[in-house]
Amino acid sequence: MQLQSGSFLQGGKYKIESILGQGGFGITYQALQTGLNRQVAIKEFFMKDYCERNEKTSHIIMGTQSSRELVERFRQKFIKEAQIIAGLAHTHIISIYDVFEENDTAYYVMEYIDGGSLKERIETNGAMSDSEALSYVLQIADALEYLHHRKTMHLDVKPSNILLRNNGEAVLIDFGISKRYDDTGNQTSSTPIGISKGYAPLEQYKQGGVKTFSPGTDIYSLGATLFYLLTSQQPPEASDVNDEGLPALPTKISPLIRKAIQGAMQPRCKDRPQNINEFLTLLNEGIKPGLENETTILDTPKNEFVAKEHPSSIPKPQRIFLFKKEWLWGVIALILILCTIWLSRTNKTSNIAQDNSLAIGLDSTVSDSAILTSPISMNNSALHDSSIRYENSNTEIGQTRTNVQHNEISTDQIVDLGLSVRWAGWNLGASTPEEYGNLYYWGDSTGTASSGPTSINIYDFDDICGSEYDIARTQLGKYWRMPTAKEFMELRDKCKITWTTYQKIGGYKITGPNGNNIFLPAVGIKNGQNIENRGSIAYYWTGSVALIGGGFVKFKRGRAFLLKDSVRVMPNNVALPIRPVIPKEEKQKKEEQQRKKKRKSLEERVPKFASSPADRFNSEICYNCNINNNKQTINYLII
Repeated sequence: MQLQSGSFLQGGKYKIESILGQGGFGITYQALQTGLNRQVAIKEFFMKDYCERNEKTSHIIMGTQSSRELVERFRQKFIKEAQIIAGLAHTHIISIYDVFEENDTAYYVMEYIDGGSLKERIETNGAMSDSEALSYVLQIADALEYLHHRKTMHLDVKPSNILLRNNGEAVLIDFGISKRYDDTGNQTSSTPIGISKGYAPLEQYKQGGVKTFSPGTDIYSLGATLFYLLTSQQPPEASDVNDEGLPALPTKISPLIRKAIQGAMQPRCKDRPQNINEFLTLLNEGIKPGLENETTILDTPKNEFVAKEHPSSIPKPQRIFLFKKEWLWGVIALILILCTIWLSRTNKTSNIAQDNSLAIGLDSTVSDSAILTSPISMNNSALHDSSIRYENSNTEIGQTRTNVQHNEISTDQIVDLGLSVRWAGWNLGASTPEEYGNLYYWGDSTGTASSGPTSINIYDFDDICGSEYDIARTQLGKYWRMPTAKEFMELRDKCKITWTTYQKIGGYKITGPNGNNIFLPAVGIKNGQNIENRGSIAYYWTGSVALIGGGFVKFKRGRAFLLKDSVRVMPNNVALPIRPVIPKEEKQKKEEQQRKKKRKSLEERVPKFASSPADRFNSEICYNCNINNNKQTINYLII
């Protein structure tokens, strides 16, 4: 028996409105927090096989003494679950607002999410595309990595435990069988756990469950969740996978994704990826050979703000995220959000949403990578300041000064770091190294668009650098352009990267092989009308293309970073800064000739039927994308 609609809890603080669902251990209600006029979800501890309710008083009653002892044991587990979640602050983990005891049982109050679960989404719409499924799985992967760094395992990852906010964000719920482990990897609780068939690996069937810390257990469940999202079929039980192997996945699924699912759902835990980073690497296993082992370790920053503010934090390995043409077919999109997937990781305490339901965990323990920053409201006029303060490149090319002391940040317009290209001394739209400059949507060469391209599919060209879609070229003139992903990789591999403060602005000092330095301020990212992560993370566009937008790189402040390649993509409503580059003098004409030749080849193949360059950009840049023009199907092969 459930609480009746209209019932009050905590002396009228919460009013029950309806029942959202019931499981073996609890009942979840939709309720109104009367003082704040806020919709919330309230979970009541109620073991349906052992508990009954007094209809007059709403109190919980139990039968035998043994039943009482069992129920009390799990009630304490229920309260502990609430305490665990309340101590977390992550965009993709449900937020707990309150916990209390009443009616001889326990309750906790949490964020109300009305977008339904992934399971319901599949039951309604059928199997997802690769890109849509990955966008959700990557968000939950980010949440799991956050948990694993805190020696916590969820142990019940499945589509029904992943809810969707109205803005598309995925949220992990139901920590009822989660476990915490000590520093040696041993469990701190021996509470029996449940099993979700199809999503639980073999080790969860053992008596006492998973006794030692093993992220591979959650990774199995995450792989099974991806299996379900892509096939709409219930994953086979772990024993069947052990005996017969994983069923063949549909060929429409990307080969790398199929391989990642197979790797994640290996029967033996030691044969699976051992952490979330390895799982993501498995998804990206089409990267050029040998790149996985290339690393750059950043110096320890002098300012230990993060560590001092959050002593329990654990430094995370960090990557520069770069798009490579070779990855595109295999990934079909490690997509869209990660932004929100990786963005979420670093913005756990910023109230960046208009809706109160999105202000997650502001009163909870701040995550290890979070920096408390207030969103900065910006309108389009502020975003697109037309006063570009670079000197005309046609007269300034080659005037790089070389007399800057090696331990100083260069204040020159053009800085030779001893790499294949020369880098601008400051961001596009700035006039000094520490200025943030403007933020731009990828592919907008005017600086006035309100978003980036929306209909770009799969590309068959490397980059837009130096093209009519490169704002660095259109603003600064001949030879200036956006950097490619490869050039950022060169910056990563050959330069020393150090967090520092320059002119009271936080950012990265990049020291080239020849000892010259540039400064990349941690501008942050414009998401909607807010700027996030300013002063803590440096995002920069590359001109290299991705599935639905531009490739970008990410520098994140920390102690020692392991910078590796990964696959990430920004949605088209995100604006980032640009640090232009210019070829060395002896390469300028050759590069320009190559681009003209490539463009001419394109124009010979593609009829100019679009009404504007922007429309052409959205329609032209496709690979084997059949576009019907004047009743004629055309396969486009773009620059």
